[in-house]
Amino acid sequence: MPAPHYRRIAPATLLAALCLFCAQATAQTLTIRMINARSGKPIDGKSVNVEFQGVPGNAVLAVDKHGIGHLTIPPGATAISFIAASKKGSVQNIPAYTVCGPFGEYISIQDILAHGFVPQNACGSTPQLTAAPGELLYLIEPLPWYTPALQ
Repeated sequence: MPAPHYRRIAPATLLAALCLFCAQATAQTLTIRMINARSGKPIDGKSVNVEFQGVPGNAVLAVDKHGIGHLTIPPGATAISFIAASKKGSVQNIPAYTVCGPFGEYISIQDILAHGFVPQNACGSTPQLTAAPGELLYLIEPLPWYTPALQ
């Protein structure tokens, strides 16, 4: 028969493990689709800088070959903002692409989770784009390889 103090420790350990499991189970993820603003087609091999409102620090999100990236929402984050990534090897923070929407404003995470988010396209018209709940479209226009570093 175990000593009395073991009877109190075992339930407390079980409760702590259950709380940890529940916290991990409720972690929410956003799907980011990087889209060519003119053609409506996915863009691969790019990344975007991400900043969360209500949480210090920021992250870099790289998209896969289908133009899709997944982002875990940190606890306490209420809104999200995107900033163009720099060209590879760029020392001067030269953007790797033109952003066509959204433009660095904070977007409510709850709105994205509930309805999805398609920004207004500032680079021209594209085929009708839609986003599922939990999904955000990041519209860009790739820069041609011959674009000078400083314009």
